[in-house]
Amino acid sequence: PQAGEAMSPKYVSCVWGSLASALLSREFDDAIELIFKLDEFLDQSKAPKRDVLLQRTWLLHWALSAIFFVDKVEPKLLDFLLNEKSLSIISLSCPHLFRYVGACLILQKRLKHLVKDTVWIIHHEASSYSDPVTRFLLALYTEMDYDEAQGELQKCEQVCKGDFFLASHWPEFQENARLHIFESYCRIHQCINIEMIATKLNMQAEEAELWIVKLIQNAKLDARIDSEKSRVVMTKAPPNVYQQVIEKTKNLAFRSSMLVSKLEKGG
Repeated sequence: PQAGEAMSPKYVSCVWGSLASALLSREFDDAIELIFKLDEFLDQSKAPKRDVLLQRTWLLHWALSAIFFVDKVEPKLLDFLLNEKSLSIISLSCPHLFRYVGACLILQKRLKHLVKDTVWIIHHEASSYSDPVTRFLLALYTEMDYDEAQGELQKCEQVCKGDFFLASHWPEFQENARLHIFESYCRIHQCINIEMIATKLNMQAEEAELWIVKLIQNAKLDARIDSEKSRVVMTKAPPNVYQQVIEKTKNLAFRSSMLVSKLEKGG
């Protein structure tokens, strides 16, 4: 159809078929274009809300291939998976996709600014779905329980290696999850004993020290190593008052949209 024209049901069916073909043949650039074409159609659709919900649910499932089977993920596709609308649909219709939401938060460093808000949503939906990936994030960012986080990270190995989408990502997942543990721990401690943090990371002390040195060298960590006392000394930034206010009011929009969606679903 021309710009501004509505897509007919037959045309939409053709787009779904083209998307299936592109995903199966691993033509992911074409697949991403088709995903957003369907997303735009569903935004404008006059179909019953239950039908739109079902199609959006399938679209989120199909998008996983274009996220996890590429060398470099298209940023707008990550934004599509993690936007408020998609998270609401996952909560209502397919909470098992929170595994892949959590995996994206761990694997994609550019999503660091979304971690706290998204983990709050995962926590809110924990009664609907829970696995080692989601429990790792909850232990780390909700409970601040580093022993539990380390235990869940060990369980993540079996989960990731047995998962169709995550099987090839385990080495990177483990490395980034350790970085999440370390950064979280660094936020609340000025001095960190290397042996103790090695235990939290499930590493040997020497291995952990080399890993921390690399983080400092790559400018991923504002700290120095005190070799005499075998510890890491952090350089802490002063708290950001503006950010603290934002933290207090976060997730209000999501809570409101979820309430409206559940009321509509109930009706």
